[in-house]
Amino acid sequence: MSSGEPIHIAWQCTYECNLECIHCYAAYNPHELLTNKEARNLIKQAYEIGAKSFVFTGGEPLLRPDILELAKFVKDSGMTPVIATNATLMTPEHIKSFKESKASIAINLPTLIEETHVKFTRISSSLSKKMVALNALLREGLSVSVGAVVTSVNIDDVEGVIHFAESRGLTCDVLAIIPMGRAKSKILPKLHSYKNLMTRLFDKWHALPMNAIGYKEFSKVSVYEPSYSALMSSRGFEVPGRLCSLSQTMHVMEDGSVRPCPYIPYSLGNVMKNDLKDIWRRLKKDKFLQGLCDVDRVKGKCSKCSFKEVCGGCRARAYWMLGDYFAEDKVCILDHVSDL
Repeated sequence: MSSGEPIHIAWQCTYECNLECIHCYAAYNPHELLTNKEARNLIKQAYEIGAKSFVFTGGEPLLRPDILELAKFVKDSGMTPVIATNATLMTPEHIKSFKESKASIAINLPTLIEETHVKFTRISSSLSKKMVALNALLREGLSVSVGAVVTSVNIDDVEGVIHFAESRGLTCDVLAIIPMGRAKSKILPKLHSYKNLMTRLFDKWHALPMNAIGYKEFSKVSVYEPSYSALMSSRGFEVPGRLCSLSQTMHVMEDGSVRPCPYIPYSLGNVMKNDLKDIWRRLKKDKFLQGLCDVDRVKGKCSKCSFKEVCGGCRARAYWMLGDYFAEDKVCILDHVSDL
């Protein structure tokens, strides 16, 4: 794929969700949602600008009444539909339709322990429903991956999720938490524990940064934590640049506004008023985004780090924790790696 095409388009297609997960960055904000016609137009424009996949996220995408129709429209338009779901509402009808649409299903699976899952989702029995759906999806041969966002509540369970994924041949994404929306700073994992987990992901699970999956080595465990790339680089592993996808993806919010990152409250336009192609052009030329991608503008410890070219810290996390997009990223595992 050329650098002129987006990696993917993600659309937060609804505010609604049947769970109340503690890590969720989405806050209920009842603006008018895209209609079916507007959604189809968005999908069509996504294909026209070169996207290879189209991600339905939310909220909970299965609560959108036309999700099956729209997933099929994505497939018929020449892209892969990706459904980011908690899977607790998955029915045989969903599974049959998603199979026909050749959809990929990404399931949020923070833990395999029911008690912890209740603390994480604030809804009882959600884990058992999720596992029933996951097994049904696998029986039907759909492409399934699982993802675990690391918080203080489930950090001790993450490797259990990885082991489960490995036993079923699934990709497992280990994801950093950004303290915004429902996610509060108090559920950030302790840095020492976080460093230990990330080190084990490297040493034991041979996990790769999410942008390095399929690059030189093969792994079914990926990590979305900017300083993990720095950790790997410090161990002599060549990583393909920064993990951050700013300037490479577009995230369409529920109200149609388009962000370069769902965690950064900066809009480049609105698909209800602007063509996606024009918004994409604007994104590639936007001075503010160019600044965010410039590691020479970061401050504090990040500015002095010898690995800033492959890390640069998370600019969204710096903003939500310190109120400055260019501030140092307080969640850095290199600060706690004693052998560097």
